[in-house]
Amino acid sequence: MLPLASLDLSLLQAWTDVVEHMPDAVFIIAGSEGAGQILYVNSQACQMFGYERCEILNRSMDMLLCKQPNPRCALHGRRRDGSEFPIDLMRTPAAAQAAPAAILIVRSAERSRAAPEAQVASRARPAAALIKVLHIEDDPRVARSMARLLRLRGFEVVSAATREEVRQHMEVGGLRPDLILTDFQLALGLTSDEIIADIAARLQFKPPTIVLSGGATGRHAEKINSIADRILPKPVDIATLLHEIDELLRLRH
Repeated sequence: MLPLASLDLSLLQAWTDVVEHMPDAVFIIAGSEGAGQILYVNSQACQMFGYERCEILNRSMDMLLCKQPNPRCALHGRRRDGSEFPIDLMRTPAAAQAAPAAILIVRSAERSRAAPEAQVASRARPAAALIKVLHIEDDPRVARSMARLLRLRGFEVVSAATREEVRQHMEVGGLRPDLILTDFQLALGLTSDEIIADIAARLQFKPPTIVLSGGATGRHAEKINSIADRILPKPVDIATLLHEIDELLRLRH
């Protein structure tokens, strides 16, 4: 079993909130891919295979995969009613000290091939993978956790802790962020309004900006209001954050 008790509970909840909103089926598997024990499934997995969550957890993954693959398709899934459907499966190793584990992401190839028009329509706005989020945070642990969560959502994430790092990303890496997510109070007394002003001067416009704040009054509150399109309290609720990101990107287009 995964050592869930040893995980940071707030990070685990945040990760779960993101994965529950993914359009693909997600499994955490202990052991080998076929015979491995299912430790976690998201709601899309339950819907795709027709099971209640309690009917899948702690069972073997092979209950959901056809033992005799259809020669027309590399892999088929098997629903609760016995019907089969083609799937695309991506397996990623998950770091775990106590036991081998993997994250499986399953997409219905049947659904993808049956609606090409819908796929074309969905590309009318930029794909999430092309959307660059600049995350400004001076706590390395928080920065790593947020980057993982946003990448799970499909965004490209660039992290920076200081004004100098932001400048380097822009001057050397050619960064033009589509959205900025920033803590307000940074190390050494720096506040993010100075960095946002610098970014806006270089780009000749200010990207949509979400500011995370533990609460500010007086002059700090004025500074936050001057740069923020959205202000969210810390610790941030991940579902709310994702909703606000989607809203700002929708308004941008």
